[in-house]
Amino acid sequence: MVPRLVARLALIAPFAALLFAACEHTPGDAGFPLASITITPGSQTLAISTSAQFTAVGQDANGKVMGFTPTWSVSGSGGTINSSGVYLAGTVPGTFTGTVTASGGSVSGTASVIVTAGPVATIAVTPTPDTLATGGTKQLTAVGKDAAGNVVAILPNWSVAAGGGTISSAGLFTAGMAPGTYTNTATASVGSVSGSASVTVTAAALATITVTPNSSALALGGIQTFTATGKDASGNVISPLTFTWSVVAGGGTIVSGTGVFTAGTVAGTFSNTVKATSGSVSGFATVGVNAGAAATITVTPTPDTLAIGATQQFAAVIKDAAGNILPISPNWSVAAGGGTISGTGLFTAGTVAGTYSNTATASVGSIAGSATVTVTAGALTLITVTPNPKDLAVGAKQTFTAAGKDANGNTVSVTPTWSVVAGGGTIVSDSGVFTAGSTSGVFPNTVKATSGTVSGYATVTVGSGVVATITVSPTPINMATGVSQQFTAVGRDAHGNVVPISPTWSTVGAGAINSSSGLFTAGTVDGTYTNAVQATSGTISGFATVTVNATVPVVGPVLGAAATHGILAGSAVTCAGAPGTINADVSVWPGSAITGFPPCTITGVENAADPYAQTAQGDLTTAFLALAAMPCGTTITADLGGTTLAEGVYCSSTSVGVTGTVTLTGNANSVFVIRAASTLTTAGNVVMAGGALAKNVYWWVGSSATLGVGSAWQGNILALSSITLAGSVNLTGRALARNGAVSLNGTGNVITLP
Repeated sequence: MVPRLVARLALIAPFAALLFAACEHTPGDAGFPLASITITPGSQTLAISTSAQFTAVGQDANGKVMGFTPTWSVSGSGGTINSSGVYLAGTVPGTFTGTVTASGGSVSGTASVIVTAGPVATIAVTPTPDTLATGGTKQLTAVGKDAAGNVVAILPNWSVAAGGGTISSAGLFTAGMAPGTYTNTATASVGSVSGSASVTVTAAALATITVTPNSSALALGGIQTFTATGKDASGNVISPLTFTWSVVAGGGTIVSGTGVFTAGTVAGTFSNTVKATSGSVSGFATVGVNAGAAATITVTPTPDTLAIGATQQFAAVIKDAAGNILPISPNWSVAAGGGTISGTGLFTAGTVAGTYSNTATASVGSIAGSATVTVTAGALTLITVTPNPKDLAVGAKQTFTAAGKDANGNTVSVTPTWSVVAGGGTIVSDSGVFTAGSTSGVFPNTVKATSGTVSGYATVTVGSGVVATITVSPTPINMATGVSQQFTAVGRDAHGNVVPISPTWSTVGAGAINSSSGLFTAGTVDGTYTNAVQATSGTISGFATVTVNATVPVVGPVLGAAATHGILAGSAVTCAGAPGTINADVSVWPGSAITGFPPCTITGVENAADPYAQTAQGDLTTAFLALAAMPCGTTITADLGGTTLAEGVYCSSTSVGVTGTVTLTGNANSVFVIRAASTLTTAGNVVMAGGALAKNVYWWVGSSATLGVGSAWQGNILALSSITLAGSVNLTGRALARNGAVSLNGTGNVITLP
């Protein structure tokens, strides 16, 4: 590349001179002498024997470029430069400040050159050769130089090329255990350049001999092959070595060339009797000769009975074939479970009861003896009653069983006493034979099995029996011609328990009825049709009487199973503070939470998320929809407080409020329906007048109802969402919520059926 560059510069130089002559002035021009010369580059770094092109630019005192032909020279060492400004670096590295000079007359400029060493050309490893004893170490060094002999800093890769030992990445050589001369084995390399050193490994002096095994226990006439290992003073193994074997303290004989020892006929311990010698160094081993080999082992006591966690010290007697007791400590182990055993034979019973045959074992070699252990269960801590839960029909029988266990789950035999603690039926105290009662329902943890202070329980669900009666509602009923009425049917067993049914509906003469839903439409012929509406399930039927008239008074809806309830909720029933009394049934479905009873009181039946509660909610829905379908007679436009209402249907498209007293007047058959599309909020009372009855009053609420503190309220509240009694409320009627909760806040709330 450099010669080609020089040739190109030589061609360019004349043209450059002409260009300067044409465009600039020369040093000879009057009034424009050459004032300065600048060399480019001002500093150049080159490896040895490489070249670079320098250029020079001249300027007058005003900084204008002047054409001139420089004279190039080099001061001091570092390299040479030709007339075209091509510099060739020498072979000696160094920094040569101002060494390149370009002159024009008396004016000159300078540039500096830094000459660096070239690529590594040779590597010398020292010391070489070197002599090491087996296992010895030596730190080797590697020096790299370029082609001119200049030292080049290197980080070589170290390796072993011809054996003799190992070397670290830092050049630390460790001699192996095989003596010999290993020519050019320790190698340092950088790329394809390498250097090496030779190592001679000499055998180290033998310092110790170790004989194994030491010590050895042999029966009379027993055979043992001993081995010996020689090491130098640093603990390095020296191999190969030849040992001479001998017996120096009795106990038997040995083959001098192989180390095979044969025990003699005299028992005892023969210290340092086996000797291995190499040169002047010897090693020794002790031999114990036993009277005879173990032939039998007897472990006592056996069998043994232990409680869980109890301990037993077992003993082992070891004898040879002639019946002599041998003073040998056996190895103890557990062969068949049941616990753990220590190295001295102390057995600890485990947590699983049972008989563990031949489990505590003492062994010497292949000879073993064992003892049987029976682990007994601990004290009774748990009784489990089965089946649990159990569904039974009314009057059905079920034999319950009880299983006992200790704290670790072991079976404990129990003979429990049986009892019924939460209703649902009766049980034979000694046999566990349970007979379901006549009342259906869920009876949690009612079957109880007791042994001592420990008891277990099972839950029983008593289901309804077969359908015995069907009650159709409403009956009797007066209907206008062409008007529709939803009939409902409730099936009960012989004990009065509600049985879910899907009856087939039919009618004769009075009108038409949907056979699956029970929706009846009155005919056009007036008259009283006795038992005209029929609901049938299997062979059982129920009836309702219908009177068809051209006009009929307002008739209240049929509440069905909801009629026995003081409270019926969809999600939950709560009583926040005592006293609070519900003189009727309380149910919730599909929710199951009934809280605050006690301290509050329910005098009727409590049902949560069971079939009875579900049926009651279904009947509430039917009544709610029937009230919603009644034609509106009077629109409510203001608070009802201070007003008197006759029988009829009253409607508000928003909310209904009662502040003060509202009077409902009529006779014993008068029906009052007050519908609020959103909420019912009270801060007053309801008064019945003229013989009108609270049971015929229906407060229909499209969302939620709140009875204010101290309200004396009468009538049935049917709310789509929730109902709240704020405190000291006296409700003669029912609080029936389809979807939400019924909440008794404060104290002194009382609900009594009308």
